[in-house]
Amino acid sequence: MIKAVLFDIGHTLEDHRKSNKKFIHLCIELSILDERKSRRILRELVRKKRAKNPYIVLGHSDGFRRDVAEALGIPYEKLTQEFSRTYEKEARLMPGALFMLKELKKEGIKIGAIANASRRFTEIFFKRFGLEKYFDCIVLSDETGARKPSPLIFRKALDELNVKPSEAVMVGNRLDNDVVPAKKLGMQTVLVAGGPQTRKGVKPNRIIHCLRELLEYV
Repeated sequence: MIKAVLFDIGHTLEDHRKSNKKFIHLCIELSILDERKSRRILRELVRKKRAKNPYIVLGHSDGFRRDVAEALGIPYEKLTQEFSRTYEKEARLMPGALFMLKELKKEGIKIGAIANASRRFTEIFFKRFGLEKYFDCIVLSDETGARKPSPLIFRKALDELNVKPSEAVMVGNRLDNDVVPAKKLGMQTVLVAGGPQTRKGVKPNRIIHCLRELLEYV
């Protein structure tokens, strides 16, 4: 029996496409360099970062913001503060997410989030859409000292929800960070289709194309 559903945040509950574009525009606006040079530097930084992590949420990564700030001559704190203000307006929820969360809550399902993310931007996102009331736990890498795919961050969420792995479903957009580690712990898994996947032979229990489809499985 499924008692809990755990969600990744970026590219699962949150659509980052607009905020990524806004971050790039903000960097160009704040840069001490001319626009052409700023764009060239940003393209190279983004290319290198996405070569390592194609799912990178540009403005949310402390390390990436520091690299950009240094390369473009922007004070790091100024870039962080300005992007926080921009993100408060530009954060976007994935289609069907709010309806799906309400329905799960009606059914008495415990809901949690596991993400390689910072508290700062997670709180902005949750407050913008009033999501706090739906979640029983939010476990973030910058507070636990562990990052997905480490099993430690998954176990912490399961412990906070007081459920066994077999009673929980992990929902995310990545095979490597969401599906594989959750399956190893004995959780059921649902993959949100859309991102590049490279782990051949790894199969989630279900693949969905929109979050409303999750209600057919849980």
